[in-house]
Amino acid sequence: MATQKAQGTYEEQYNLLESYANELKKRIPGTSVWIQTELQENPGHHRRAGCRPIIGLDGCHLKGVHKGQLLSAVGIDGNNGMYPIAYAIVEQETRDSWTWFLTFLREDLQIYSSVHYAFISDKQKGLEQSIKDLFPNSEHRHCVRHLHNNLKGDGHTGLALKQLLWAVARANTMSQYDKAMEELQKASFLAWKWCVDRPACHWSRSHFKDQIKCDILLNNHSESFNKSVLDARKKPILPCLEDIRKALMVRLNHRRNSAAKWRCMVGPRIEKLLKKNAVWSHEYRALESSDMRFEIQGRGVACQSGVVSQHSVQLDTMSCT
Repeated sequence: MATQKAQGTYEEQYNLLESYANELKKRIPGTSVWIQTELQENPGHHRRAGCRPIIGLDGCHLKGVHKGQLLSAVGIDGNNGMYPIAYAIVEQETRDSWTWFLTFLREDLQIYSSVHYAFISDKQKGLEQSIKDLFPNSEHRHCVRHLHNNLKGDGHTGLALKQLLWAVARANTMSQYDKAMEELQKASFLAWKWCVDRPACHWSRSHFKDQIKCDILLNNHSESFNKSVLDARKKPILPCLEDIRKALMVRLNHRRNSAAKWRCMVGPRIEKLLKKNAVWSHEYRALESSDMRFEIQGRGVACQSGVVSQHSVQLDTMSCT
């Protein structure tokens, strides 16, 4: 009774959604808020309410009286941190609801050439086909943790198979991929066949497009977002939306303030990666072929003892063999 007096009933809050959406647009210019209703004689029944080139997509359950799904699109910022882009409350997770959500995402982000974007998700219901329809030229990666869970679910269990699967996923070159798959086949032909039936372009770094410049294999950013709004998901519709909005506002402002204090030209996490690569580069030497082309020679961390690898690097096109 106290909750109803303080917040109103669940049903009353749904009738206030249009006013809430108008207030958001007025107070935060440029904000996109969409509400789809099924018009009847009574007030419309609410159905759904709603930046690096890789976007994590995920859905999670609402915990309140009126069930539903919270869909989210979460990007990665310049310091490899979570950057929530958009979220929506829908009646259930289907191809139709994902298409509705992604259509607005495409318009808001002005994704006219989807070849420059990659999406990562687990096997969400209806999501794969929606991505194919709306972003036909984009890369769609599958979270390797969920892939491993599916592998276990099909009877291929054990720590050894898990490590071999991850070796295939982490392979950076085709030669590494072929070697890792060969080791997997030796350990279990059925598990190897299971992996062959799932195109490596969705889950192995060796097959990812190099334009994206991001090699993540897990959809941790989306799952972290879902966990961060767990309490909000237990509340009625308006407090739920308000808690999510305020949490994102505070998070983004904190990131802006933190970035102003960086002592390097890139984020601290990126600087750490650069230093690690600088240490690895001592395994190689560069022979200049022309102004922008080099031949790189070295034993390398992934090569067998005594074997010298040779690669061509083209600086102007930012490409290598």
